Amino acid sequence: MKKELWPIFLVVFIGLLGFGIVIPTLPFIALKYRASPFMIGLLMASYSLFQFLAAPVLGQLSDKYGRKPILAISLFGSALGYFLIAVANNIWLIFVSRIIDGVTGGNISVAQAYIADITQGKERTKAMGLIGMAFGLGFILGPFVGGVLGNYNLALPYLFAGGLAFLNSIFIATILPETRKIASHQKFSLIDLKTLKKISQNPQLKKLVLLFFATTLAFSLMQGIFAIYTKDMFNWNQKQVGYFFAYIGLVSVFSQGYLIRKLVDKFSETRLLKTALFIRSGAFLIYALLVQPALFYLGGLAMALGMGIFNPTVQSLISKKAHESEQGLVLGVSQSFGSLARTFGPIIGGLLYGFFPQLPFGASALTIFFLAILV
Repeated sequence: MKKELWPIFLVVFIGLLGFGIVIPTLPFIALKYRASPFMIGLLMASYSLFQFLAAPVLGQLSDKYGRKPILAISLFGSALGYFLIAVANNIWLIFVSRIIDGVTGGNISVAQAYIADITQGKERTKAMGLIGMAFGLGFILGPFVGGVLGNYNLALPYLFAGGLAFLNSIFIATILPETRKIASHQKFSLIDLKTLKKISQNPQLKKLVLLFFATTLAFSLMQGIFAIYTKDMFNWNQKQVGYFFAYIGLVSVFSQGYLIRKLVDKFSETRLLKTALFIRSGAFLIYALLVQPALFYLGGLAMALGMGIFNPTVQSLISKKAHESEQGLVLGVSQSFGSLARTFGPIIGGLLYGFFPQLPFGASALTIFFLAILV
């Protein structure tokens, strides 16, 4: 891996570490304040809603002022969000902390734009896969840290994540080389309708962005209710949920850090997308129909393999369809659509869970199956 990618690797890793910490711990924190599954869904959605609003803005700012300062500032904001949740004593402060982290969590698009600046062709897909490995590592250590430290005190995992984000913001500000010249002449707007129009008029780019939105929506149905589901079905606590997601992260590291690099040389990217979607659909079907702990781990294996193939491939294809001067903005719009999906997904999942616990997983399985047919 190019030496310039290691700091970006850390940016993504810390972002997913925090996300991994949230999954097994935040529902239990919310339950302390008697939050319903629907309220927990809203709490998860608040992060994604503000990430949706911020991602294209951060990407556009990085096109104008450079990747380095935006990454450093956003990491500092993430640290602030983590520290706030650690000291929160009511559900509304937790909402505020998730909103702050959502605004700064849009830095994934900036990290992807940095990769696009220094890679080309299939090397870009491989680099996206290596950075995707940071997602996997975040899913290994995040749930593990959340489960183990949260077993002693639910504030400890967030103090840990906040400290890492703060240190990495300093590291980025002092070490990371800039890959983009400051373009002070470049216009900036909170909503770039021109770019949205370009995406809508590019059939291939529009299809990829909508595909990313739909698959993210299907996946996020379980984001807010998974911990509650396993608690109700298997009496799992935050440590057991953390171990499960750490297992998913371990498989994801293999698939995004090694497997995708082998597959991209042998198969077309379109074929990889279709295969990954069928695998992910099967994972959700297992969750919906086979409610036993051992089979959940089989579903986790399929989920991690599918995500490990799909995510770097679709992001690489999106970046290839964007003009070189708009990498940050287009990838930001893409991530923004993903955040929009994660805004509605937990809310819908919470509502469906109220009707029947397996319903969110069944809906996700059917949605992704039909997407696989259409790709």
